[in-house]
Amino acid sequence: QGVELRSVAMTNDAAIHGWADDPIDFLRAMNVRWYADPTVAADTLVGLRVVARHPELPLRLFEVPDPLPRAYLVSEYELAEGPAGALARSLESDFPLGKRVVLETIPTPASMTGTGRILSADFEQNRIRFRTSTSGPMLLVLNDRHYPGWRARVDGDDVPILRAGGIFRAIPIPSGDRAVELRFRPSALRLSVFISLAGLLALLGLA
Repeated sequence: QGVELRSVAMTNDAAIHGWADDPIDFLRAMNVRWYADPTVAADTLVGLRVVARHPELPLRLFEVPDPLPRAYLVSEYELAEGPAGALARSLESDFPLGKRVVLETIPTPASMTGTGRILSADFEQNRIRFRTSTSGPMLLVLNDRHYPGWRARVDGDDVPILRAGGIFRAIPIPSGDRAVELRFRPSALRLSVFISLAGLLALLGLA
């Protein structure tokens, strides 16, 4: 289903047990712009702004200030051991959200020295495309769940998808103007298509 249950369980644990010193930082790190809460607990969260109320139920919709964008470029990273360690570090109060990312493996190249910007972004169900322009190597961080079956290419060449912040994705981007594409092509889907076609051919043969 495109959702890694381990990362979902870890995210829920981080929310329930307060891995982040400030719950607002947790929402910002998770790329949450809108937060709905039917309890009075949200009233204690400094920084949330009420934007809508249910006319009959105690449900309110809040706007979260300055959440991380769905995709952004960084030239700083640090390493942590395992997804839980990477997520925990990303939620610490001194961590510069949006300027640095926590990885579990050293990227190639190891030195990220560029500055740049995302020129365009096109999100589809099973394909995401970017155009980037950087002065040196950078990491394109995508706040979508890291999940097997996704493949990344830069100018048509395969590149690795790194686990970022324990649950998200990061892609090394060379300097210059680049076309980046991510596609969801799980091996299990290809196998099921092959089996279906084989079964269809067998039925046609019997007919």
